[in-house]
Amino acid sequence: MSRRELKKEIEYLKTVFPKTQHVLRILSASTDDLTCSFTDNSGKKHTIICSITDSYPDFPPIWCSESEAPQLVEIVEKINAITSSNHLLFTMTKTLAIELFTMIKVEVPTSVLEATLVSDEKGVDEDYEMDEVDCDDEEENEIEDEDDDDDPIDQECFDFREDPVNDESKEKDEVGEANYSQLQKLRGVQREEYLSGKVSGSVQATDRLMKELKNIYKSDSFKKNLYTLELKEESNLYDWFVKLKGFDKESHLHKDLLKLFKSDSKTDHICLNLSYTSRFPMEPPFVRVCYPAITGGYVLNGGAICMELLTPQGWSSAYSIEALIMQISATLVKGKARVDFSSTNRINTVYSLNKAQQSYKTMVQIHEKSGWFTPPKDEG
Repeated sequence: MSRRELKKEIEYLKTVFPKTQHVLRILSASTDDLTCSFTDNSGKKHTIICSITDSYPDFPPIWCSESEAPQLVEIVEKINAITSSNHLLFTMTKTLAIELFTMIKVEVPTSVLEATLVSDEKGVDEDYEMDEVDCDDEEENEIEDEDDDDDPIDQECFDFREDPVNDESKEKDEVGEANYSQLQKLRGVQREEYLSGKVSGSVQATDRLMKELKNIYKSDSFKKNLYTLELKEESNLYDWFVKLKGFDKESHLHKDLLKLFKSDSKTDHICLNLSYTSRFPMEPPFVRVCYPAITGGYVLNGGAICMELLTPQGWSSAYSIEALIMQISATLVKGKARVDFSSTNRINTVYSLNKAQQSYKTMVQIHEKSGWFTPPKDEG
């Protein structure tokens, strides 16, 4: 299926499940994911997310619910088991709707029951794509008039055509050649794992992490060298090292790092380790400071970071890793983080993963009992 056909499938789904639909509605949609909202009998809203893989339809979409309600989890698992359909995303979404309406004992709307996409040469039904049929016919009639470059119908036909060469060139321009090579290498590894039946992590987590990595490579903050990113191993998408550099130049932390760099000629940054499980993005990454030794800035003795955002209670699957990195950078400055120059040994400390995990676990347990302190607005 081309991206053109996928876009049409998504646009049709948005007409079947508009934001005015009370029980199941599509809140946002792109060729990367769908975010749906389901309202149960009590009026409680549940977020259901569908991640559309880059290899769709060879790899099916992955559905997940932010709610742990048993019936809802069971329905989502049932949807993920659907694998064969000409329009798999549409079939999954329609089946999900029917299951949810049935679960809360509400009659399924006729608009949902009768919704259909019939495969033809264009990949969608003729009624829905009648403008496209006219567009193709119009293009043939306009062949002789090659000077009319501004024809809107002809331009629409051009915009929706898939051009793999241009897509590759565009991605290279967006992320840079070296980063593009890294993405291609990871895609090759994933293909080999899939063919051999030995998939690392989960399809859902891998697909989301690939999108997160690509978005970071495209981001202004990354291109401005506010931080750098490298994988622990070239083929391991689940373990990242991020070096934070772009701190406020008036902050003590920035001045401390300048001093540290003058003394060792290498450390001009704070190194973070981000590790992910197969449950990502439903679970947050585990984030810790690796070096240098830090006091303040909500950094615990073991290197873990005391932020609600990094706990299961404070995390949301909608958060991006790019935003998370920038938030941590800002939090370090706001929390008055300083490099610990108390001794040479302290400066050269590399926090261990084991100690960081222990301090994180203790921190989560404490806040589960006592809650989280929200500072006054004038403190940020």
